[in-house]
Amino acid sequence: MWKRGDSLGAKKCFLKNPKDKVALRSLAIVLRQQPSANQEERVKIIEESLVKATESVELDPSDGLSWVVLGNSYLVSFFSILQSPKKMKQALAAYLQAEKDVIAQVDPDLYYNKGIALQYQEEYLPALEAFSKAAALDPTWNLPKEKERKLIMYLETAQQLVTTQGKQRPKKLHSMLKGLSLKHLGPYEESAEKGGEAKVTMTNVALKDLEQGLNKDKVVLGKVVSGLHSEDSVAFSFCITDKNETCVVVTVYNLAEGRGFIIGDSIAIPEPYLCKVAFTHKDKSFNFNSIRVPTPLVLVVNGRRLSREHHACTLVTTKVASTTQSDYTS
Repeated sequence: MWKRGDSLGAKKCFLKNPKDKVALRSLAIVLRQQPSANQEERVKIIEESLVKATESVELDPSDGLSWVVLGNSYLVSFFSILQSPKKMKQALAAYLQAEKDVIAQVDPDLYYNKGIALQYQEEYLPALEAFSKAAALDPTWNLPKEKERKLIMYLETAQQLVTTQGKQRPKKLHSMLKGLSLKHLGPYEESAEKGGEAKVTMTNVALKDLEQGLNKDKVVLGKVVSGLHSEDSVAFSFCITDKNETCVVVTVYNLAEGRGFIIGDSIAIPEPYLCKVAFTHKDKSFNFNSIRVPTPLVLVVNGRRLSREHHACTLVTTKVASTTQSDYTS
C-alpha cells in the first residue's frame, strides 16, 4: 500500500503492529507525510512521529535503520517546530548510532540526511563527504549529487566574493566604507559607550580581530558589498566589509521572505559567531571566514534594530524515496 501511494492504508496496517520495530519506524515516516490543516495539527503529527520513532529504537537499540528514522524525526522536528540546538544534536547523535550497524552503513538515506544536518550546522566538509557517500552507495539517486554540486558552487562563489570584496570597484568600495559610522551600531553604540554606572556590555571590534566561535560581548559593523545566492540554502547569505576592508560571509537564518538586505546597507552584528572555512574536497580548496546569525532579530540595519516582521521559521519537507520505504529530508 505504501509503495502504491496509499499512506492512509499503510498507516492503518502499521497501527496493527504496535510492538514491531519495522511497523513503528514506518509509521513514523507515514505520519510525517500526512497533510495537516494548520500548524497546530502539523506540530501534533510531528511529535507523534517522533514518539513512534523513539519506540522503534527502544525495541531494538542495535537496529541502525530505526536510528536513521529517529534522526530524521528529530531533524524534521527541529525545522518544523522549534529550532532547538538540542534537537539538532539529537539528530546527529542518532545518525552516529545508525552508522554502527552494518546494515545501516550501506543505506544512502542515512548519509544524505546526515549531510543535510551538517550543512545546516555549516560543517561543510563533513556535509560534502556525507553527500558524496550517499551518491556512491546509490549511483542512480541524483539528489545527493545535486546537493554536493550546489554546496560546492555556493562555497566557490562565497570564496570569490570574499576575495574580491563582493566584486566592488575600489572607488565605490571606499565611498561605501567612508559612510560607515558608529551611529549605525544603533542600541549597541549606547551599550558600548555609556559610562558612569552603566555596565559596558558590547565592544565594537574589527572583523579581523574576531576569534573562531562565539565572540561574547563584542559587536562588528560592516557594509553589505554583495549578495550570495544559493539554490539550496535555508539561510540568507551576503558579504560584508568593514573599515579595514576585511570581508566575510554572513549567513542569517530564519529571515522572512522578501526581508533581505541590499548593497550599501550598514549591518551591526552582536556577539558574532565566526566560522573558519578552510578545507579541500575533491581537489577544490576553500579558505574564507563566515559569521553565522541564528535570527535576524539581533541585527541592526542602518542604525535600526530589526522587528519581528523579519523573522520566520525555516521549513523542511519530507519525502519517501520511490524505490524503498526509506525516509529522507529535503
